[in-house]
Amino acid sequence: MIDYEGGLNNQGDMVVEGYIQYYQNGTQPPFRGTWSQYPDDSARQLFEIQNQDGNWQI
Repeated sequence: MIDYEGGLNNQGDMVVEGYIQYYQNGTQPPFRGTWSQYPDDSARQLFEIQNQDGNWQI
């Protein structure tokens, strides 16, 4: 399960942050997703999870 909320940032990207629940091992790390629009109207979608050291990884 993913529980998140967010909105547009100052650059116009959609950013959501929250938590993702891994039922198999009981962990619930911070999670974020970013959608960025390119000039040709295509979009970049990026999902990241925060590791135990506090660093975000793809």
